[in-house]
Amino acid sequence: MPLHVLDHPLAGHLLAGLRDVATPPDRFRQLSKRLTTLLALEATRTLATAERVVETPLEPVSQRVLSQGLAVVPVLRAGLGMLEPIVELFPDVSIGYIGLERHEDTAIAHSYYCKLPDFQSRFVLCVDPMLATGGSAAQALSLMKAHGAQQLAMVCVVAAPEGVARLEAAHPEVAIYTGGVGPWAQRSEVHRARAWRLRRPPVRNAVNGRVHLSTTCLLVLGAVDLVSSLMWMNLGHQEGNPFFRALARHGSMAFALGKLALLLGPVLLLEYARRSHPKSAEQGTWIAFVAYLLLYALHVRRLVLG
Repeated sequence: MPLHVLDHPLAGHLLAGLRDVATPPDRFRQLSKRLTTLLALEATRTLATAERVVETPLEPVSQRVLSQGLAVVPVLRAGLGMLEPIVELFPDVSIGYIGLERHEDTAIAHSYYCKLPDFQSRFVLCVDPMLATGGSAAQALSLMKAHGAQQLAMVCVVAAPEGVARLEAAHPEVAIYTGGVGPWAQRSEVHRARAWRLRRPPVRNAVNGRVHLSTTCLLVLGAVDLVSSLMWMNLGHQEGNPFFRALARHGSMAFALGKLALLLGPVLLLEYARRSHPKSAEQGTWIAFVAYLLLYALHVRRLVLG
């Protein structure tokens, strides 16, 4: 299948803003969303349609409507940024997720998460902002084929020539849709392109072993609260919370396990939510941290003034 590079004045304008080092993060996300919309429209140009009679205020008319289902699979985590504009265009789209982590030395990707919908008779879009070496994209497409996908298209904001060549060799029947092809021939340049892809600190959620700053702050505060509470108890102060006071009667271990369970439960739920709603989960984690900090400060004040 051929390589499709968007040939539209607006696409070039948006891509220029994305590549500009002076573009701030919020503007970068807006440009990426608009360019993804153009790419999604181009990639779904061949979706099957059927004639249907609709009732207008004047008279019944025959109109072509979509007759084929659509699925979209972002490659985690960067691909999540391309998901929203596609869902806005196609609200009934089925969504899957593939998590691939690249080894820093070998550049070989391995899957750490894969959750895919039923692909039967659906047109499937695999989305990832940067097609660099093509290894991750090729592996993601192979996973989708193994799950039953037959009609596939690769959608990326920008691509490297070596990535395009590798994908065409591994999956020649898969069309590639991109906003532009960049000259990243050297591996070091590909690494810089990969950093450009995110335009944010290279941290990942707890699904693949790394934790966000907000989650780290929440966990550290929980640890400080636990240690200080045990110290206050050893000094003869009584726990203010009735639930934890009841646990403390059964010993320090029961008290500590109760504290940890109450902390880790919400943290794990928020980290799980990051896979589909990263922005809301990040906001929720910071809100939880601030609320916890205020409660802890009040608790310490009560003990000190006690």
